[in-house]
Amino acid sequence: MFNILASLIPPQKEQNSTNHFSIKGNTVGNYIVYFKESLETENLKKSKDLLLDIYLEPDTTKSEVLNELAMVSDPIAWHLIDFLVRIETDYFKALTEEIYEKLIQLIIDRAHLNFDFARILYKSNDHAWIAQASPLMQYILTNCTDRETLFETINIAGKERIDSLVPSIAEFIFYDDPTLKFIAVKTLGQIGTKEALTLLLNASQTVKADQHITDTIIAIETEMEKDAISAESASQPAESKKEELLEIESGTTDSISELHDNEHKSNYSSCGISQDSSLSENIYEDKNTHKIIDPEMIMTMLESKDINERFKAFSDIMQSKSIHVEKLAANLKSADHDLVINTLRIISHHAPKELLPALYTFLSKESIPLSLEHGAFEALCAFEKFSFTELMLNAVEKPAIHVRMAAAMALNKNYNDPVYAKIKNRIETGRQKGESIVQTLIDVEADNIINYLLVSDTFAYMAANYLAKNTTMSALNFYLKILRDRGLKSTAKKIEFKADMKNKLKNRLKVMVINGSEITNKVYEKLLFQNNYLPMLFLNFQDAFEALSLEKPDLIITELFSKDITALDFSREIREFYTQQDLPILISSRQNDFLDLDLEERYPSCGINGIFKFPEVIKGINMHIR
Repeated sequence: MFNILASLIPPQKEQNSTNHFSIKGNTVGNYIVYFKESLETENLKKSKDLLLDIYLEPDTTKSEVLNELAMVSDPIAWHLIDFLVRIETDYFKALTEEIYEKLIQLIIDRAHLNFDFARILYKSNDHAWIAQASPLMQYILTNCTDRETLFETINIAGKERIDSLVPSIAEFIFYDDPTLKFIAVKTLGQIGTKEALTLLLNASQTVKADQHITDTIIAIETEMEKDAISAESASQPAESKKEELLEIESGTTDSISELHDNEHKSNYSSCGISQDSSLSENIYEDKNTHKIIDPEMIMTMLESKDINERFKAFSDIMQSKSIHVEKLAANLKSADHDLVINTLRIISHHAPKELLPALYTFLSKESIPLSLEHGAFEALCAFEKFSFTELMLNAVEKPAIHVRMAAAMALNKNYNDPVYAKIKNRIETGRQKGESIVQTLIDVEADNIINYLLVSDTFAYMAANYLAKNTTMSALNFYLKILRDRGLKSTAKKIEFKADMKNKLKNRLKVMVINGSEITNKVYEKLLFQNNYLPMLFLNFQDAFEALSLEKPDLIITELFSKDITALDFSREIREFYTQQDLPILISSRQNDFLDLDLEERYPSCGINGIFKFPEVIKGINMHIR
């Protein structure tokens, strides 16, 4: 199949080759035209011939080639991407570092939906990228059923010594597949960490024990002993200097240690739980009852049917420096809606990269409640790097406004040409769906995607139409700034004139929204503006308090609780100045357990006017101020 590569001589082709298309003497556009044509006719030979000449192309053309490969069917994409990687890794460097990174990202993106693409990555022998793809590999180990892909994934984890995969790899010891068991034991031996040794020792006490496991345990222990001896001998020459240094520092050690303990304890004081310095950093003491609360207890409190108890657990975990990744991952598998949504909020705050595979798995479920899907995309946005863009692409077209806005925000987070090319294609080929996508991108102020799409006349036309009708003031200003920055001042002026924002803002009632999520606030902004209200958005209660002292809104919407305070406590403070009639306060909750609670009867001093499920709070606004 790839015999053409055997005789390949790097960058010394004849300019007038009859076998390959060469860009010399032709326009850049010709190459793309021919390449698209080869994909449309599924002429793999012609496509490969063109890829052999890709080193002659400018980066813009190379990017376009990747964009086209992002949109073709899996079988064609697999063959051509595999071919391109072989050229790059085995023969000569045809791509710049930036374009090569886009190629690898394309492979990782497609591998989340078709695990066969992961094997192209493994064959690349790119150690840095394989290590970075550990969340993908974790996802494969958890969800894949193909024996060969599982074997290759476990095998590459051993070669690259990816220790974060050790627990998942160890599970294959207990599979009824001798081949996968063999490679799992071998890989644990290659990684050789204490955790790998512990898991092998555990397996040796079960019916799965065999000579291979025993030999691997001995090999790891022997290697550890050698490392210990080497470390000890290396440290001996400096021992006398260390003792001298310790004597000098002995006068300050206690005070520094005490300072550290006091600082560490202060993290837990705000929520009534303090950390006992004599205990493990994940064990807490309730300073009111002086009872020790272990991590399991705090996680269990997240499921409490009492608002204050649940808030106490949520606040503690949000403000803690250490979190329990395994427990959070287990929470995502729970059938308890509120436990899952609060877990997603915790992940959004801490963004532990070890939980990316669990998030991918969660989003891969066939049916997810819309509120949880929104929460999962929101959590993804907290990470610097992530993949799984295909699900986000589909979610951007969903009817639920909060889901598609969160998915669009996630897509915009990591700049990705091939993915954005797919968005462009969907906009240009689907009228109604295209308009919906354009509107969502503008609503969330997706700067990366919009800057990419401005070359499309279809996008520009749809965007101008939407901006002239009912977009929010912040979205309008955002888009106008992009146009002006690109030198399109007259276009910006026309859109601004048609939007006529000054008249649209007249006589609108002001609604203050307090929510710790930027994405969720964007949803409120969109819904409120559409319903002729003027949104006032705040990410925390402190800023909202300060704004209230300057200007009274007509109504307040708040989440049930943030990491610092509950809506009940916030409302009590407001009621010292305003009655329920003067300033209605509504709770918009993503948690279901308290929606049917009679707040007036249960918490009469709070003066809450009503509680509604997010994002249906608009009904409550219309009831209370119209």
